[in-house]
Amino acid sequence: MRLVRKKTVADSIAAYDMQWIYTDAVYRDSYNEYGQLSNRYIGKLVNPDDLLPFYITNTSQAIITNIPDSILIRVDRTELKEQLNFMMQQKVNIYQQLQLYKNLRESAERLIALIKKEYRLR
Repeated sequence: MRLVRKKTVADSIAAYDMQWIYTDAVYRDSYNEYGQLSNRYIGKLVNPDDLLPFYITNTSQAIITNIPDSILIRVDRTELKEQLNFMMQQKVNIYQQLQLYKNLRESAERLIALIKKEYRLR
């Protein structure tokens, strides 16, 4: 930052950098948290006993490739309600993150405009 001589530009770059660090941290935290929760909810939602024979006979590297379209898999309705609630929480979180990204983009555009103005660039 010592190379940037104009204080307003240096302050704006520092503020943008902090905003970027915050946005990145929010994304990483929510990605890890919601990813783990999603796996737990899906695990509780589907009865694995219905899939056990397919797990045993599966010979590919994929988790399961031999499930017929006609199989019925039992779903726990109580867990289904929790899954739907969790998905609504994810939706809210995603909209909040989208707003963070929009704000970050607007900050970048303002920073570019400030640099162009202060250094008389085209």
